[in-house]
Amino acid sequence: MPGSVQVTEVEPRWKTGPVKKPKVDPSWADAREERLWWDRGLCQVKLWGCGGSAFSVHHRRPSDRRTGDHDQHRLVSVCLWCHGVIHDQPGWSVRHGWLLRSGTEGPYVTGCDLTCESDHRV
Repeated sequence: MPGSVQVTEVEPRWKTGPVKKPKVDPSWADAREERLWWDRGLCQVKLWGCGGSAFSVHHRRPSDRRTGDHDQHRLVSVCLWCHGVIHDQPGWSVRHGWLLRSGTEGPYVTGCDLTCESDHRV
């Protein structure tokens, strides 16, 4: 019939079996939990629009994530908003220490002290 919608039956998820979750490196899970604990679950970036509560842990040196190096000095607890800004604005993030170039070290950052006189409204 014109204008009619055909509905197809879909197997319920409980019949098709469990959804496979991606494997998480146990050392990353431990490092993530430790960083969130040390930062008391609070975002350390604190940009305009910050959510306050950290649900993510950011690798300041992106290559560390690929190599499995989860050094606490290069991890930082972040809210979803600030984590997005860090990755969307890499030049700004490098200037403020939230991103480190591969092969470089950097001071441990616990938040910008606003003395850098750069724009803080990203």
